[in-house]
Amino acid sequence: MTARAAVQSILESDSALAALGFLSIFGSNAADTVPDDRFIICHWSTGAAAFSDRGTDSLFIWAHDKDRDYTAIDAALSRIKDLLLNAVHVVGADGRTLTQATLVGWSDDIYDDGYATCTKNIELRIASR
Repeated sequence: MTARAAVQSILESDSALAALGFLSIFGSNAADTVPDDRFIICHWSTGAAAFSDRGTDSLFIWAHDKDRDYTAIDAALSRIKDLLLNAVHVVGADGRTLTQATLVGWSDDIYDDGYATCTKNIELRIASR
């Protein structure tokens, strides 16, 4: 069980991320077409819970930009990294708690021909309960 709602709330409520033009945050496979030139996609890769419903999951956060501006992408991912690494014991609307996030790493610059965007992602390990 992931801390999906807590992460979604953190990202959607951040004014700095919105000021960068990243207004839409989707779950993976949730959007075939997107209304904005810049958007975020969150992909969870769930692991086995270590103790009952507690454990860690991988979260890949992709920043996409149709204007092909890696500077904006890097700024958005840096902001997201800071937000999530500083989020401790955040309870989401679904009752799940984001306990702590740890950065695993950054991807290379990528072109996504499905969305026709430049993109890049960060991977985090999310401990939740």
